[in-house]
Amino acid sequence: MLTQGFKQASSDAGVFVYRHKDGKIVITLVYVDDGIFLGHDPKLIDRKKHACLEHWECHNTGDVKEFLGMQIKTTAHCIKVNQINYLKQILQRFDMTNVKVTKTPLPSGYIPQPNTAAVDPKRQQHFQQVIGSLLYLMLGTRPDILFMVIKMSQFMANPSQEHLDKAMHIF
Repeated sequence: MLTQGFKQASSDAGVFVYRHKDGKIVITLVYVDDGIFLGHDPKLIDRKKHACLEHWECHNTGDVKEFLGMQIKTTAHCIKVNQINYLKQILQRFDMTNVKVTKTPLPSGYIPQPNTAAVDPKRQQHFQQVIGSLLYLMLGTRPDILFMVIKMSQFMANPSQEHLDKAMHIF
């Protein structure tokens, strides 16, 4: 990317920015073997994309519809990103496909308390899987659950059954 005139963002190793002399910008997001080229000028985006395609073995799949498990829908005025397929997959994995929808990610006023009982390795592993799945949702498309997920993740070392139930409640 650097040889193509892009500069790596200081905030994220997978974000590269190309600034054309006329002020137009192309932003590229790269994660392992996936990449997206973004900007306002389709011709400039295509030029930069094709220059990169000449250097790396990759394919131009056209307009992006999915990236890192996130579905992307674009219109003339809007970009919508969701993880509906991932959410359906994890709800099925944790046997939560037929649960009632709640209005809040955690019950109002809930204050989790540390578990003083011995560690249950099976519950601990299950809890860590739940929190890991929630973290991926949170980081991708659901920043609104950030506080609750981080709060519950504080109990990863020794979760109680109540902690597990409340983490599942976030789903």
